[in-house]
Amino acid sequence: LRGTIPSEFGNLPSLRTLDMSFCPKLTSSIPSELGKCSSLRVLNLNDSCLKGTIPSELGALKNLERLNLGMNKLSGTIPNYIGQMNSLKELFLSRSYLAGTIPESIGNLVSLENLELYGNLLHGQIPSSLG
Repeated sequence: LRGTIPSEFGNLPSLRTLDMSFCPKLTSSIPSELGKCSSLRVLNLNDSCLKGTIPSELGALKNLERLNLGMNKLSGTIPNYIGQMNSLKELFLSRSYLAGTIPESIGNLVSLENLELYGNLLHGQIPSSLG
C-alpha cells in the first residue's frame, strides 16, 4: 500500500480491527476520523512511516484493546487521554520519535498487560502510578 490512510475509514462505526502494519510506503499522518470507529478493538499501524502527532480524536476509542503505533515517525508527546482508554490491554509506542514524559494517566489503565515505550525521546521519571 502507498499513499495515505483513507479518512473514510471513519465512516465504518462497526469496524473492529484495522491493521495497516508494515506499510512503509504510507506517507500520511494518522487520520483523526479513526476516532469515529466506536467499535474498534485493534488499531495496528506499526512500522508504516506515519508522521505527525497522535490525534486527540483517538481518545474516543473507549473499546480499544490494542493500540500499536510503534516504529513510525511521529512527533509530539504521548497524549494524556491514553490513560482514559480503560479497555487497553496492549500499548505499543516504541521507536516512534515521541518526546516528553510518560503521562501519569497511563497508571489508570488497570487492564494493561503489555506496554512498550522504548526507543523514543522520553525523559523524566517513570510515573509512580505505574509502580
